Amino acid sequence: MRYTIGFIGCFMERVEVEIDKKSLILHFMRKIYVLILLLFSTLFVMAQEYVTNVRALQEGQKIVLLYDLTKDTYIRQVNMRVDGTQRCIPMYSLKGDVDKLISAGKNKRIEYDVLLDYAGGFRAENVVFEIQSILSDYVDLGLPSGTLWKNANEGGDNARYTYDEAVSEFGNKLPTKRQLQELINKCTWKWTQNGVKGYKVTGPNGNSIFLPAVGYRDCEVGVRYIGTYGYYLSSTPRAYESAWSLYFDSSGVDMDYGERCDGLSVRLVQN
Repeated sequence: MRYTIGFIGCFMERVEVEIDKKSLILHFMRKIYVLILLLFSTLFVMAQEYVTNVRALQEGQKIVLLYDLTKDTYIRQVNMRVDGTQRCIPMYSLKGDVDKLISAGKNKRIEYDVLLDYAGGFRAENVVFEIQSILSDYVDLGLPSGTLWKNANEGGDNARYTYDEAVSEFGNKLPTKRQLQELINKCTWKWTQNGVKGYKVTGPNGNSIFLPAVGYRDCEVGVRYIGTYGYYLSSTPRAYESAWSLYFDSSGVDMDYGERCDGLSVRLVQN
């Protein structure tokens, strides 16, 4: 899986926080810096391309973090560091747009009820809030099942897998017949070209993936129908050494089945 981990939204320059059982007082000095601390990445995709306009404010005893997203991103958690230390103070009582895949958009909101975690209160200066994100390879199409679909074919457009190879390597990330049928029934399919011919598949929430028509590898005669047909493997077996798959050409899309020794494209899911 390709992903990027980054810490986004570090509020420094003497952000003073005073917390007790009666009230929460959050004061900001004139300068507030938003820093991006990139930890490590196999892609070197800078986090600020996706998480922007990070702000903090006080609402009663709560600290509210607001941010914008330009790309679907898994917002994993929020950490807090105080007084220049490297130790993270856990923030358990978080609600809102955190600990899940968040769709792109403005004014995403995370609420932190401080006194639920620290009933006795504490005092600190130089507080740093870190929003930890994982740049996701999976797209939320807004499907009723909640299934997320990967944004690219596994191994690239030219990779093809037999049924046994795919089940062994990908396990429950391989879509079932039911999940492929949901993709057909609940999404809008538009034949188009994105370097190669295929379908733009748009979900109920407006997000989309692209399924290229890269043919398949026949058990006996090799690769066939590149640019004309698409075949996407499911994990659901069928009798007589066959398995279910999604099939399409420019005229439409449907479920199909074929020999398990055929090599088909694989598009993974996250349940």
